[in-house]
Amino acid sequence: MGKKKSQKRFGHKVSAPGALGAQILEEKFAKPSQRVKARSLKTEAKTQYLDLSGVLSQVHKLEDDCAEQRDDGLSAEVLHEQQKEEADVPHNVEALIKNFEKEALEGVNVLEEEKIFASLMSENKKSKETFMEHIRETLNERHTEIQSQVDEASQCGGPKISEELQNMCKQAGEVLANYRSGPIPKMLKAMPKMRNWLHLLYYTNPEKWSAAAVYQLTRLYCSQKPEMVQAFYNKVLLPRCRDDIAFYKRLNYHLYQALSKALFKPAAFFKGIILPLCMGGDCTLREAVVFGSVVARKSIPILASSAAIMKIAQMEYSGANSIFLRILFNKKYALMWKVLDAVCDHYAKFRCEDRKLPVLWHQSLLTFVQRYKNDLSQEQKDALYGLAAFHSHHAITPEVRRELENSQHRVVAAKTTVQ
Repeated sequence: MGKKKSQKRFGHKVSAPGALGAQILEEKFAKPSQRVKARSLKTEAKTQYLDLSGVLSQVHKLEDDCAEQRDDGLSAEVLHEQQKEEADVPHNVEALIKNFEKEALEGVNVLEEEKIFASLMSENKKSKETFMEHIRETLNERHTEIQSQVDEASQCGGPKISEELQNMCKQAGEVLANYRSGPIPKMLKAMPKMRNWLHLLYYTNPEKWSAAAVYQLTRLYCSQKPEMVQAFYNKVLLPRCRDDIAFYKRLNYHLYQALSKALFKPAAFFKGIILPLCMGGDCTLREAVVFGSVVARKSIPILASSAAIMKIAQMEYSGANSIFLRILFNKKYALMWKVLDAVCDHYAKFRCEDRKLPVLWHQSLLTFVQRYKNDLSQEQKDALYGLAAFHSHHAITPEVRRELENSQHRVVAAKTTVQ
C-alpha cells in the first residue's frame, strides 16, 4: 500500500458548512466580527486606569445647570432669542453713537446748544451726584422705615441680614468686580427672590462692578417683576451709565448692551431711565444722545411710547425733552388724540417763555408737525402757527408754517341720536 499524499493548501482550515437548513437559519441574523484590532487593545490599556472623577464632576455640573434652566423656565427658544439680541448690538458702539449724533444734531452748533442746555438746568440740579452717593442717599432715606420692619420681623422669627450673609454678598461683589465672562455666583441668582434684595445688592459694592457684570445683572433682573426691574434700572443701571459717560465721554460696549437689553421691559425702561433723566433737569446733551440712540434703534410698543410722550410733555421742560420727543415722533406711531392734545399744550406753554430755546426744540416741533399735521384741530394749528411771534428760527419756522398751511383738519365723527 502506497504513502498517502496530502495536497498543499493555503489559508486557515474551514469547518464543514453543515446542513442547508442550518445555514439558512444562521444567515437570518448578523454575526459579530471575530477580528481583534491591535489599536483597540492599546486604547483599552490606556483607559483602564483613567481617573473619571473630573469628568463626573463636569457631568454633575452640567446636570445642575440644565436643572436650573428648567426651573427658571428658560427654553431653547428664549436662549436663542437672547443670543440674537446680543448679536444685534454692534461691536463698534462709538461709531454707532457718532452716526446717530450726526443725524440728530445736523445743522446744530453743539457748543452753543450745550450752553443753552446748561442755562435751562435748575441751579440746585447742576451739581450731579456720583453713583455711590445716589445709592447711599436712597438707602438712608428708607433706613428708619426698613430697620423698623427688620426689627419687627426678627422679633417674630422672620429673616434678618446676618454677618454671614453680608460676607457672602461681599465675596460675590469681589467676583463681579473682576468679572469678564462665564457664569455668575448662584447667590446673585437667588437675590431677586429675597425681600430685602436692594440692601443685599448694596453689600456687593455695585460701583466696583465691571461693565460685563452690569450687563449680566441686567439680564438677570429684566425678567423679574416690573417694580423690581424699574428699581434696578433707576438705582443701579442709570447712575452707572451716567458716571461712565461723564468720566470717559462715551459709553462702554457692555453698558450699551445692558441698555439695549433693558428695553425688554419698555415700561420699566421709560419709568426707570428716560423719565428720571428728563425730570432731573440735569441731563447733558451727550447723555441725551447716547440714551436716545438706544431708543431710536429699537422697536417699542405703542402703549409704552404713548405714555412716555404724554409724561414728557406734561413735565417741566429741559433740553433733553426735545431729543426724546423727536425720537419718539420719528417712530410714526398712530397716537391717540389725548396724547396729541398734551403735546400741543406742551408747545403752547412756550408763549410765556423768555429764555432762549435750543435749536433741538425747533426741530422737535417741526418733526411733530410733519408727522401729525392732519390729526390736529384748527385751534391747535392756530396756536402752533402763532408761536413764531415768540420763538422763531430762520430756517425751521418757515417750514413749520408751510406744513401747517398745507394740511387737513382733524375729522371728528358726529354723534347720532337714535330715536
